[in-house]
Amino acid sequence: MSEQVVDLLQDLANERQEYELEIQRENVARAKEELRKRRQNILRSADVANSANKKQKVIIPEDPKAQYNYILEHNQIKDSTCSSSRSGYVSYQPNDLDLDWLPEELNSVYSTKDALKCLSMVERHSVKSLADRSIKNIVRHILEYHAFPQLSISDARLQKLSEMTVIVQFWSYLFDQYFRCNTSILIQWGDTVPKACLDLDITLKMDLRVIVDADDEMLDLGNAEVASVRTSTFRKCLKDKLKCCIAAKCCLNFILSKYNIPAKTIPKIVIPLIHVMGLHVRVYGFHMAAKSKYDLFNLCDFSFPRRFNDISEGKIQHIFWGLESIDNTVQRTVDIIKSAGRSTKSPFTTTPSRQKTPPIWTTSVYWPFKKEECDNDDLHTDTPEEDIGSEQELEDSEQELA
Repeated sequence: MSEQVVDLLQDLANERQEYELEIQRENVARAKEELRKRRQNILRSADVANSANKKQKVIIPEDPKAQYNYILEHNQIKDSTCSSSRSGYVSYQPNDLDLDWLPEELNSVYSTKDALKCLSMVERHSVKSLADRSIKNIVRHILEYHAFPQLSISDARLQKLSEMTVIVQFWSYLFDQYFRCNTSILIQWGDTVPKACLDLDITLKMDLRVIVDADDEMLDLGNAEVASVRTSTFRKCLKDKLKCCIAAKCCLNFILSKYNIPAKTIPKIVIPLIHVMGLHVRVYGFHMAAKSKYDLFNLCDFSFPRRFNDISEGKIQHIFWGLESIDNTVQRTVDIIKSAGRSTKSPFTTTPSRQKTPPIWTTSVYWPFKKEECDNDDLHTDTPEEDIGSEQELEDSEQELA
């Protein structure tokens, strides 16, 4: 075979080898490109999924009743206030208050003249203590609205009053006069947030807070929300009641994290929730009925006397007994805290049986709103059929909630 033929065959073999290498390089490049596209698709899908998860919001019912039940359920709170038996209500029986000196004529007030006569008798009473003076001031404050026609509480006038006016004219004086006798209790008015809520980054501005100096620490042992007569609607009722419950749970969890409360004593810690709707006050009790189970029950109720018949039916005395019920409830909790002592270990972890601190009693607070919604009573309007300004309509609204 000639050298020329050998060279041609060698060149052909080299070309074939280069062609095969080129095909291999193209296959590798194609495979790499497919792998790159596949990775991009996977990453893109992951980004879409993450973005969807970030944008996904918790769907909270818009209906007031459904939203109320939804949030209570997520906080393991049972609302027992709608029970027809009303077994949680305390009987109206005075314990510590001395009301015997009140004139018997209060039981037969049917006119301005009768109210003025009772007012004069109350003013002539000689006080013997600060508590006696507080009772006298409260009774005198109420009778003045009935003894002088210029101060009569008409429906038209009540509809014009704002939330703050209702507080100033009717309720703040009564609460301040009664609780000033107990120097360990501070009645804090005016949209302030409990420390236990701030620690959880939950902004719940309460119209009233019952703050107690217990064991050298200021503790929130009660709260209140107030609505004017004009804005006492079913929606407002549920919103205020819910705020009080969540704030009370924050405070109760805080107490159980700070003190060695025996397990059998925990259900006895009751935080009063004061729900003011115009001239009507309903007081609920909030406590832990069992491990990881919170309960809201009826404690007492009372009203500011609007008519002469209200005085004759003893509604002035009911106010004192209602305030006394709040005072006694708070004082019982203070006694439990003082006798328990501070905790050195967290109650959120299991401890030996010899320890007083219970294992994992509380549950976390669920509050889906980052900031409290604007609630300007003076700008808020409701349809007439939603108004629940009367006491009977307020009870009917709670039956509807049930």
